[in-house]
Amino acid sequence: MKMIITGANGFIGTYLVDYFSTRGVEVTAFVYPQPSDKKPGVLYQTYDLGQPLNESLLAGCDILIHCAYIKSGGMPVPMRLTSTARTTCMPPHKRRA
Repeated sequence: MKMIITGANGFIGTYLVDYFSTRGVEVTAFVYPQPSDKKPGVLYQTYDLGQPLNESLLAGCDILIHCAYIKSGGMPVPMRLTSTARTTCMPPHKRRA
């Protein structure tokens, strides 16, 4: 199973990477910037949420957990990743309109 976790070097993302990577899940961690302390067996992918998503990064993704956000004046800003990932990772019969 291939899982992508955005915000993987944040508070929640760090725990999710640790949990799933130690249970045999192939984890790709979308991070910005790269962490200094990397988990063995985890693929770290630098991704800036302010930039358009290269959809090829989602190839083969079975599960996407979206924990990332951009702060603007201390408040999170909605991301483009969610709708792109929904149409790329999720089977059509499970998508919401």
